[in-house]
Amino acid sequence: MEENVLNNTRPYSHEWYENACAVLGETVCRELGLFEIPEDFLLSVVMPVFNEEKTLHEIVARVAQVPIRKEILLIDDFSRTKRAKRWKRSGNSMKRIR
Repeated sequence: MEENVLNNTRPYSHEWYENACAVLGETVCRELGLFEIPEDFLLSVVMPVFNEEKTLHEIVARVAQVPIRKEILLIDDFSRTKRAKRWKRSGNSMKRIR
């Protein structure tokens, strides 16, 4: 059985993309939306979280699992929940900007 050549490389790196093209072909990679992402690329994910106390941890965990370098910005416009206190107690960092 042939070894999976994509497992040993950083997802979306140049080497990963070249391996994907070798296995799938460049046309298929393009059609599937598979591209090389530069190493210095930083994705900014802006998430409005008004009154999202019940789902916040799950949503942030799912976004964090995406294998792309990123910053996650949570935007809260005066929620009525106690999410900020619970978020800090869970060991996550938070910066308040007004």
